[in-house]
Amino acid sequence: MNTLKDKNFSTKYEAVSIKDMRSRDLKMIKKITNITPIKIPIRKNGMTSQGKKLCCHMNVEQLVRNYGGERITGYYISVNDGEISLMVHAVWKTPEGKLVDVTERTVTQKTVNPSQDEYVCYFIPMTNEPEIAIPQIVFKTTTNKSMIAPIKIEKIAKTFNPHPDLLEFYKPQRAIKYSRKINLSNYYQVCMDEYDGFKEAV
Repeated sequence: MNTLKDKNFSTKYEAVSIKDMRSRDLKMIKKITNITPIKIPIRKNGMTSQGKKLCCHMNVEQLVRNYGGERITGYYISVNDGEISLMVHAVWKTPEGKLVDVTERTVTQKTVNPSQDEYVCYFIPMTNEPEIAIPQIVFKTTTNKSMIAPIKIEKIAKTFNPHPDLLEFYKPQRAIKYSRKINLSNYYQVCMDEYDGFKEAV
């Protein structure tokens, strides 16, 4: 699944550890994505801190077009009511090579952020190819080897679905196999012609 040329983000950023999350939950995330989550800053000052809420892909794409760099697609980790969600997310790799989160958070997103610092995102970088779709993944923190609770994975489609179908897997190995199966898709292509997700810098 990982198509990044630079796969060494874990050496440039602090890794999410068992000090930050339960060991079992972190192990499940690593098994499914094959990547260790890292901590990246959420911009809080200036123009690049004001990307429109819930529009991360378009926010980043606009910066890439105007200033260079790359759009890195991956997951941010959300924890709520005993459930962990790997939410599809985009961050900006600046021309200087730094990863930054430029999208303003909703009140709910701030609440479910597992980080003790609201300006730190637990992020799993997956790909820098914008035409590749990755599925949303949800599992219970109580999930164990017996798989009493299922792992839910979004069914990837060619067109955007605001209410995605979630497939249920009761065996971890099947969930892992499906989550790593990537299809080329126009799922995350965005129309930038009339988009302006940033306010003017003050």
